[in-house]
Amino acid sequence: MKEYLESNFGKDFDIESGIKIYTTLDPDLQEKAESLIKAQVEKNKLRSATSAALVAIDNSNGGVLSMVGSHDYWDTE
Repeated sequence: MKEYLESNFGKDFDIESGIKIYTTLDPDLQEKAESLIKAQVEKNKLRSATSAALVAIDNSNGGVLSMVGSHDYWDTE
């Protein structure tokens, strides 16, 4: 998030300046989703699959509760 803010508002942007960021992400669900994806990728390797993704949405309001696009963000392959 800090990188996003700096890229859009400049390096001099002070994240502690009182800006409020609102999100529908649930930190506990996000952590669980990341853990599940890592475990599933290990199982998928037996089938020559190397990645997985997960999105959890609150059906009552459409808010994104957790989102994982890969088991390892920094893996370029």
